[in-house]
Amino acid sequence: MTPRIHGLLAAGALAACSLDGLPYPVRSADAGNSTDTGRDASAHVDAPPTPDTGTNLADATSGPMGTLTGTALNYSDFVGFPGLTVTTCAASDLACTNPLGTATTNAMGMFTIPYPLTAGAFNGYFQFTGGSGSGAVMPTRSFVTLSGAAATSIFGLVPLATFNALAGLFPTGLFDSAHGAVTYAVRSATAFVSGAVVTATPSAGLPFYLASGLPSLSAMQTDASGQGGFLLTPQGTYTFTATHGDAGVTGTQTASVRGNFVTAFILSGM
Repeated sequence: MTPRIHGLLAAGALAACSLDGLPYPVRSADAGNSTDTGRDASAHVDAPPTPDTGTNLADATSGPMGTLTGTALNYSDFVGFPGLTVTTCAASDLACTNPLGTATTNAMGMFTIPYPLTAGAFNGYFQFTGGSGSGAVMPTRSFVTLSGAAATSIFGLVPLATFNALAGLFPTGLFDSAHGAVTYAVRSATAFVSGAVVTATPSAGLPFYLASGLPSLSAMQTDASGQGGFLLTPQGTYTFTATHGDAGVTGTQTASVRGNFVTAFILSGM
């Protein structure tokens, strides 16, 4: 089972990761195996801590459940976030007031968590909060579509301190209690897509694209990282569409935005 990467935020470092069957420099959550991280092999452990098995909070009569084996990593150095609270949420549940499952990341950022299946798939989001000190994470809602009873994913997250420092670049701020921030990556089946333009319906605040590793309000399309987002997005539900001059529409995603949270997703197609 090939892990997929979710939860991207204006993160040039994640461009080094590949998706869907290609190598990526992070530990796999499958069967405790690991790939080369580019760090000293002596730092690898032979028996990683067992991920939290998670708790199913959904009504037991609601139907079949799947299980996600995930890893929450710092987007910049691929080190796991320990002690995060991970929650499974329905797409329509803006504040995740009725969580469907919960788990806590272990010392390596690994976790397992249940998700409900409707017609064999889950369309919703996983919410990441908590951590302490340098391991505190920017509260993030990662929208995903999962098929089948088992899935493996890698979530690239941003430390709260890094996001606060980034906020200093924007006089308008990035979010508040009534506004959230949106981040996305546009990708084809094998790579991130440059030259894509992403729009939102209705209008979703201030658009930005990654340029030279940082968000730019003046950039007009994605660079090689395929990444961008929106700032000060009013709380609500939006449809985001990526288009490319050569390929037309490359992907769409409907996602809700919550104040004081980052909403993250992948726009895929081509």
